[in-house]
Amino acid sequence: MQESICADAASFDLHPNNLTACVAEANECIKLCSAKRSTENSADKQFDPENYAILKGELKFFQILIAVLGSMWF
Repeated sequence: MQESICADAASFDLHPNNLTACVAEANECIKLCSAKRSTENSADKQFDPENYAILKGELKFFQILIAVLGSMWF
């Protein structure tokens, strides 16, 4: 019974549309952080657009990976 619960919790569907929305959101964060840093000269890491650029790159990588693997399995 426990194994079934763990397996159910470990699996989920990640659709390309979800990733596309996440990439758009990360891009918006990059723009907002860049604007905030330029107006306030903030050195706060929270507003470092590079962090969101890295996230955006990882999300795009997942998009490509899902596209490639999806074409292999179906």
